[in-house]
Amino acid sequence: MTVSASDSIVIASDTVYEGATHGVVTIVDGGLLTVRGTHDGSIDVSVGGQLRVEGAVHGAVSIESLGAALVSGDISGPVDIKVAGTLLVERSGRISGDVTNFGSYTNRGLRVGVVDGREPNDEPGAVTAKSDHGAGPENYGLPQR
Repeated sequence: MTVSASDSIVIASDTVYEGATHGVVTIVDGGLLTVRGTHDGSIDVSVGGQLRVEGAVHGAVSIESLGAALVSGDISGPVDIKVAGTLLVERSGRISGDVTNFGSYTNRGLRVGVVDGREPNDEPGAVTAKSDHGAGPENYGLPQR
């Protein structure tokens, strides 16, 4: 599925993005978005929505209360986790950008960037790093897999 940058897409059921997509996406209650390709743009996981990142997301991700995200791929950009929101980064997952955490953030993979709010649960084997160039998503990068 390809969307233009001016489109605002609402996901209310199981949806898979493969290949290159871009735009503003909102996942609502009962919706599940699986990103297997590359998505350029912001993603808002609303109450009851779910996001799976198996490919790459380049842009801001917001996880609202009772929303959840599972990352086995890459997120390059800021992540905002609201109270009762959940982010789980698997061993193969990588987050590159600042995270504001007021929910549940479990990291088993790679985390690059500053975490504000609650400290994440960095499980054994997780890798954390900081940019030498200051805060901001423009200063974080992930090598190609």
